[in-house]
Amino acid sequence: MPGLDRELVEHRLPMIPGKKPVKQSPRRFAPEVVEKIKGEIERLLKAKFIRTSRYPEWISNIVPVMKKNGKLRVCIDFRDLNMATPKDEYPMPIAETMIDAAAGNEIITLLDGYSGYNQIYITANDVSKTIFRCPGALGIYEWVMMPFGLKNAGATYQRAMNLIFHDLIGKFVQVYIDDIIVRSKRKEDHLNHLKLSFERMTKHGLKMNPLKCAFGVTAGEFLGFVIHQKGIEVNRNKTKAIMETKPPSNKKELQSLLGKVNFLRRFISNLSGKTKVFSPLLRLKKE
Repeated sequence: MPGLDRELVEHRLPMIPGKKPVKQSPRRFAPEVVEKIKGEIERLLKAKFIRTSRYPEWISNIVPVMKKNGKLRVCIDFRDLNMATPKDEYPMPIAETMIDAAAGNEIITLLDGYSGYNQIYITANDVSKTIFRCPGALGIYEWVMMPFGLKNAGATYQRAMNLIFHDLIGKFVQVYIDDIIVRSKRKEDHLNHLKLSFERMTKHGLKMNPLKCAFGVTAGEFLGFVIHQKGIEVNRNKTKAIMETKPPSNKKELQSLLGKVNFLRRFISNLSGKTKVFSPLLRLKKE
C-alpha cells in the first residue's frame, strides 16, 4: 500500500549527540506465539510496511500484543531508540478546544485512517534505525513506513494532517492526530463538507478505513467524549473504569486514578480542591 507523498511529509529519526546504537538482547517466545508472529510479519511484508534488513547497528525486540479478537499485533520495543531521539516540538492541538468545537453540530462524520501511521514513509537514511528482531529463523526487518511506538510519530502525523487539511481545519474539519471529524451546523451542508474533505484526501492519497468510519450521524465519540448537537457527555466506559478501580495502595496507583479523574475535570466542579488532599502523597519519594 503506497503512502503519502514524501515531499509532503516523512518521518525522521535524528539522534541526540553522543548517543550510540543499541542492540537489545534476544527474547524467547512460545511456539504458538512464534507462529502468530510469522503470520503478522507476512502481512506486513505484503503490505510493504516492512522489508528484510541486514548488518544492523540498531536492533529492537518484538513485543507481541494479543487483541480481543485473538489476533496478534506486532509492537516494537523502541525504548532505546526513543531515548536517543530528541523530542519533536511541533505544536499539537488543544484537545479541550477541539471537543468544544466538535459539539453543537446538527450532523457529523467520524473518520479513521486506514493503518494511519503506516501511511507515512520513514526517510531513507533512518530506516535502518527501526530494525527489529523476530524469533527463531524469521530474521530481522526494518520499517519502511512509520510504525506506532516511535517517540515523535504523533507529531509527524499531526504535521501531515495539518498540511493536508490546512484551510479546512476550524471551518468544518477537526483533526487531532488520527482522530478526524467533519462537522456541519446544518444538515444540508454536510455532503458538500464531505465532498471537499474527500477531494483533499484523494489529492494527497490519504486513505480511510470505511469499517471504522461513522458517516452522517447526530452523535459520536471524539477524543474520549460523546459529542452531539446539545453538547458533550461523559463516555460511560470512563466513569465505569473509575468506579471499578480498586483503592490505590501506592503512589503509582494513586497517580493512575487521579489521571482518570482528571480526564473528566470539565464535569467536576472544583476538582483541584477536591483532590488537593492527595498532594502530600504525590510528593513522597517512595512508591
